[in-house]
Amino acid sequence: MDVAEHFEGQSGPIGGPGCIVQVDEALIGRRKYNRGRIVEGTWVLGMIASDGQVRLERCAGNRRNRQTLEEIIRRNIAPGSTIHTDAWRAYQGLDQMPGMNYSHEVVNHAQNFVAPTGAHTQRIESQWRALRRRFSPGGRRHEDMDENLVEYLWECRRREMDPFASLIVVLRQ
Repeated sequence: MDVAEHFEGQSGPIGGPGCIVQVDEALIGRRKYNRGRIVEGTWVLGMIASDGQVRLERCAGNRRNRQTLEEIIRRNIAPGSTIHTDAWRAYQGLDQMPGMNYSHEVVNHAQNFVAPTGAHTQRIESQWRALRRRFSPGGRRHEDMDENLVEYLWECRRREMDPFASLIVVLRQ
């Protein structure tokens, strides 16, 4: 955890004026008998800026309520950023956070993947598959979630890997 602050270009908030930051939360967990719904896990909030910088943070108390998400967003996203989220209620009012001057655009996944305004969260959602693979059965303990998130970010940085960008390259070929 001590080295997480020292990643080159990985300290401080991401985004800023003119930059889009996609935000999404995910339950990283396991399925009972590898079938059906997830029965235990850890909520993680992910943020990815248009320049590719990624932030992942475990939600305190395993809660994803408005107060918890706003605290994480305030710490990790620079003032003046444009934030794209899904229609989860806890994200309402991000553009009204005092002193942050965020612009907030929402995509309602019940209606479409990309909002008519062009807002989407596909890039941050592409991170979840790779991260969940790390916690596959027989994989990692959830008590070590913080260390595993740092290790995942380090591997992405080391390989300069962005799963969404890699997918676009493959599709273009």
